[in-house]
Amino acid sequence: TLIDAFAELRAGGVDVQLTIVGSGPLLASLEQRAAQRNISASCHFEPSTRAVADWLRSFDIFVLPSLSEALSNALMEAMACGCCAIASRTGGNPELIEEGITGLLFNPSDVRDLVEKLRAVISNPGARRKFAEAGARRMREKFSIAASVRRMEEIYDSLGR
Repeated sequence: TLIDAFAELRAGGVDVQLTIVGSGPLLASLEQRAAQRNISASCHFEPSTRAVADWLRSFDIFVLPSLSEALSNALMEAMACGCCAIASRTGGNPELIEEGITGLLFNPSDVRDLVEKLRAVISNPGARRKFAEAGARRMREKFSIAASVRRMEEIYDSLGR
């Protein structure tokens, strides 16, 4: 879905670069799909690395095109690193991304929907920054270690009463 959406953007004259980080079982098929869509020169496939946060901080936009998902650590890490987040509307993603506030959601496997969301943030750097800042703030307020400790204290306090 992401490769096809990226190819649509490139075909429409949008000058963007795609970086995919990881060495999972789909790597070869993703590289092949990029070649089939004639966008290999605009794609960078970075092998698995321990420097994930460094890569995330270098991205303007993070896309999670999952078909199914629990509560995605990758999405939470991207948001915490200040990426403008776009994710498929599946699993726990809508719990992490409040549509139009902390990022954007698209329908799983829907290339056109993803292209629309990508165009919206590519053409509007202000919105991209707003989503990135709101997403990072949400991660600090709701999903940080300090927030988890506060929730656990609340649970224990409620049990002691």
